Formats: sequence, structure tokens, C-alpha cells
Amino acid sequence: MARVTRYDQAVLRVLDRASCFRSAQEVHALIADSAEPERRPSLSTVYRVLHQLAESGALDTVQSPAGERLYRMCGNDGRHHHLRCRRCGRVEEVPEREPLSRLVSSIGRETGYRSLHYSFELSGVCSGCDGAPGPRAAESRGATPRDQAAAPGAASTTSSTS
Repeated sequence: MARVTRYDQAVLRVLDRASCFRSAQEVHALIADSAEPERRPSLSTVYRVLHQLAESGALDTVQSPAGERLYRMCGNDGRHHHLRCRRCGRVEEVPEREPLSRLVSSIGRETGYRSLHYSFELSGVCSGCDGAPGPRAAESRGATPRDQAAAPGAASTTSSTS
């Protein structure tokens, strides 16, 4: 088992307290605000730790409407995917469906690949936002302010990569 560093612990502490997905920059800023100067990780260290924790299954990841990778503590022990509302940023966990697992296994057998890794992320408009004009930032359930600003229909200085 890999050694758990103080930076791993700091990232996990920040995300354990978070109520929604956070970007690497947000995690870095929250750690920097709470740590002594000599214990603050660099932004590249935070990215590395987030990547490793996500690969281990400890963190969930989604892509924001602006194309940025966001992280949160994984709330589900089983294999699952994410359904994200493009308006309010709400994210729901969707259990793995057997046909998708079979498809991936079949592709592995056909190509000779082993230990396949895949991710499957869906986005749409939730029932709370369906028919509502523009993003519903005040009622957001799981979106960061950056996600809300970058949602379709919102004024944004960031370009969306969809």
C-alpha cells in the first residue's frame, strides 16, 4: 500500500468537508488558507494527489461545463457513473448497468486488452430546470460558482468545450 502523505491528508480533509465538486485550484486555495506556509503544497502537487486519489477510487470526478475536471469524495462503494445537469450543475450518481460492463468486457476480449478502465458521464437538463429560463444558480445542487457561471445561458468569460 502506498504511503499516505500530509498532502494526501490535506486534500482528503478539504474534500471531506466539501458539499459539492471542487476544482484543483479551489482545493489548493482551501488548503493554502488553512495550512502554515511551510506545509502548503504547490498546485502541481494538488493536481497529482487528486489524480492519484481519483484513480484509486477514493474520489469522484466530473467535467464542468467549461471543461474543467472537478472532484469530490466518492459516496458510493459500487461502480457508478454521473449524470450532470447542464443548467444547475446538479450531479446524480447512476449505478453501473450490466450491459455497459458486458460491452467493455467484450471489447477487451476482442482486442486482447486486459484491465480496461473506462468512464461514462452523462449530461442533460434535470426536471427542476426543465422549462426554467437559464441557469438556476440559487437552487444549485452540487455545482460550484464557476460551474454556474459557465452553464449554458449564463454570462461567462470562459469558453465552453462541449
